[in-house]
Amino acid sequence: LAQELDDPVTLAQAHRALVLLHIWTGHPNRVRAHSDWAMELAKSSGALGVEFWTHWGLAVLDGLLGNTEAMAERVAEAERVAKELRSPVLGLRSTELAIELASASGQWDSGIIIGEQAIALARSLAQNTILPRILVLTALIYLGKGEVDLAEPLIDEAWEVSGAGDGGALNVHGAIPAHIGRGYLALRKGEFEKAVEI
Repeated sequence: LAQELDDPVTLAQAHRALVLLHIWTGHPNRVRAHSDWAMELAKSSGALGVEFWTHWGLAVLDGLLGNTEAMAERVAEAERVAKELRSPVLGLRSTELAIELASASGQWDSGIIIGEQAIALARSLAQNTILPRILVLTALIYLGKGEVDLAEPLIDEAWEVSGAGDGGALNVHGAIPAHIGRGYLALRKGEFEKAVEI
């Protein structure tokens, strides 16, 4: 339909949507093909939002494949576009990936600094969808360093903000990481039965 309408922005958005679809369905070759189209159309039409989400999607794919160097480049590009758009919310989205990248590449001190800054920003902007994920990602680095006392309050906050414990409205994208955080915390404390239950 977008091709028939000769609408490059809509067509870029369609290719970007297919980038995300094929990431989650496990078709990296299709991801690359659609990302090339999405990026070309986004740049030629000035659709910076599509450009951001395409870089973001490729960073996710590279992270899933363990290509940390390529992931770092994509995260940097996503951050650049977020700044160009003057969007702190999109900045948080790329920062979430930056924390994961720092954790995966052993740059734990850097990951904690990035994470703590992102937590403060997410709190101040009331971004309760992404906040639990950032809290848990940062807490997992603390747990890896053996700093349980710094990790536990972050995991508790993620649990509360996501609604994981109250049986009410549930932010599933936050509740799953909150459970992961609680499970890792229980493991770190040697509470193995509790970890299995979680």
